[in-house]
Amino acid sequence: FEKIAEENGELIGFYGLLDTLRAEVPAAVIKIQKAGVKIVMATGDRHETACYIAQSASILKEKNRALEGSEFRKLSDEQVSAQLHAITVFSRVLPEEKLRIVRLFQQQGHIVGMVGDGVNDAPALALADLGIAMGTVGTDVAKQASDIILLDDSFATIVTAIEQGRHIFTSFKRVFLYFFTTNFSEVMVMVFAFGMGIPLPLLAAQILWLNLVTDGFLDCSLAMEPRELNLLSARWLKENVTLIDQGLIYRIIYQSAVAACIACYLFYRYYQTDLVLARTVVLATLTTAEWVMALNCRSFYRSLFKT
Repeated sequence: FEKIAEENGELIGFYGLLDTLRAEVPAAVIKIQKAGVKIVMATGDRHETACYIAQSASILKEKNRALEGSEFRKLSDEQVSAQLHAITVFSRVLPEEKLRIVRLFQQQGHIVGMVGDGVNDAPALALADLGIAMGTVGTDVAKQASDIILLDDSFATIVTAIEQGRHIFTSFKRVFLYFFTTNFSEVMVMVFAFGMGIPLPLLAAQILWLNLVTDGFLDCSLAMEPRELNLLSARWLKENVTLIDQGLIYRIIYQSAVAACIACYLFYRYYQTDLVLARTVVLATLTTAEWVMALNCRSFYRSLFKT
């Protein structure tokens, strides 16, 4: 101001620029956080600017912490790792420090998705488990280093992608449950016959009919089921850690055992008087059981009476 006065200048006013958040970002951030995904901002902007933007987007809350680049550079990896769970904002960081942040999260066993658009984001995008580049404002270097390109540059699209990814996962798991349950029940029936030293309950043509006709159409139907409810909930990550887990194996065993026991009982009852009738009854029983199993496999959280 003194310099302006010395040069006989006149102060008319101030002009400010504000790089505002997109309207859909705060709601998208909240949805992702509820889904059990932690969001961390790593930026080269000033500390005050980064904190303001993070607070507006619900990334920086009272229980969280913001770490400035100058302080971050002084801390060892062990010191940062000890408080990494609380840090949601890194400001004034350099490209190599973004790389360090990704590596620290990975060392703690996290799967890291990195979103970036500039040349300085390319190393971190390449190191992350999933690099996501902006399609419109992103540089060519960032796009080449990433795994996925957001064509609309919308953060809300990431929410949709997470939900769709979990839907694909549950669809695979649903089909796996049905496929292994139905085939395991057939195996149980055949093992029962071998163990008892009695004729086979199913002929080769009947097994082919069960596997190709009944199983085939129902597998396709289960793959086309609509999305499960509450896919964007934190409990989803705890309950569906792997594609084939202990819970799935338990359901396969007890569901297939029920169908196999019914089929074996009926076959043992009829085969001594009429073997053809007994095999027909077993085929009809397993076919009916597979339809019931398919209806029950439509959802992991709701029974067939609710679906």
